Formats: sequence, structure tokens, C-alpha cells
Amino acid sequence: MGIRPRADGVTRLGRIPAEVRVGKATSAIAKGDSGPVQFYGGLVADELTATNEDEVQAYVRMGSGVADEAWVYVQRFPWGYEIIGSDCP
Repeated sequence: MGIRPRADGVTRLGRIPAEVRVGKATSAIAKGDSGPVQFYGGLVADELTATNEDEVQAYVRMGSGVADEAWVYVQRFPWGYEIIGSDCP
């Protein structure tokens, strides 16, 4: 199994899409719950701005939850979005 980037920007690891995005939780999210995340983007890492995309509901499976306004990494899976990394609470 290898990493295969596609022309549309989605990278696949085997059969599971591995699209990872940067975002901010717009409210606190407890472990085992889903909550709203706003995606951020830009060309310079320290100058990211909110995108015009709608917020998504992302599930917290690992860790101890996510604080309000915490930076997060969100991965898209076939079943929805999951937070795979965040600021320490």
C-alpha cells in the first residue's frame, strides 16, 4: 500500500481517503461526541484564515476532548469527519 496523490488533491492510503484539513473547533467537544469545526486555509502557515465553507461536524475518538477555539487536524473518512489531532486542552 502506498500513498497515491490524485489530481483533485485527495490523497488515498489504500482504499480509505486520507484528506486532512486544518480547522478550529467553534465550541468545546467532549471525547465520544461530535462538534462543529470551521476549516482554515491559506498559503502561509502563520496566516491561515477561515474558509467560506460550511462548518462540519467532526467526531472526537481519541484524546480527552477538544477545547473551544482549539486548532485541530480533521480527517475525512467514508463515514464522516474525525478530529485526529488538536491543541492540548
